[in-house]
Amino acid sequence: MKLFKQAFRLAIPLVLVWAVMGLSTPAQAGGGGGDGLKKRVGSRMVVDQLYRDILNHPADEQAYKLYGDALEQGTSTEMVRKMIAFSPEAGLVINDTFRKFTGRPASDEEMQRVRKELNDGATISQLENKLARMGSKGGGSGKGKHRFDK
Repeated sequence: MKLFKQAFRLAIPLVLVWAVMGLSTPAQAGGGGGDGLKKRVGSRMVVDQLYRDILNHPADEQAYKLYGDALEQGTSTEMVRKMIAFSPEAGLVINDTFRKFTGRPASDEEMQRVRKELNDGATISQLENKLARMGSKGGGSGKGKHRFDK
């Protein structure tokens, strides 16, 4: 029985990998709905990566529902990335990041510049690194009144 449980636990991730990689799953071989699983798993992975890149945390079920469904219905990954980069939550993350490194929220100009960079493929970790470097150039903790420029 223990061996069966271990085999079953290993089979589930294997089926997910097959679906993501486009390999035939048992459901596809039997004429079942493997394409739906592949789409669903793929969209969840994309949403989760976008959340980690832009918001610095994994996606939750609400995000999977909203953005995953959009992807499955044909919305481009670029458009979903833009939706997340210009979301209210992204604004909060950007301001929190600025406060952490500069002691103040982002200005309107900085907010728009960072949102555009996130939309163009940058990550919030890259923003943190850029702000940390700015702080280290001036010495001290990095908290100051300097502006975030490219």
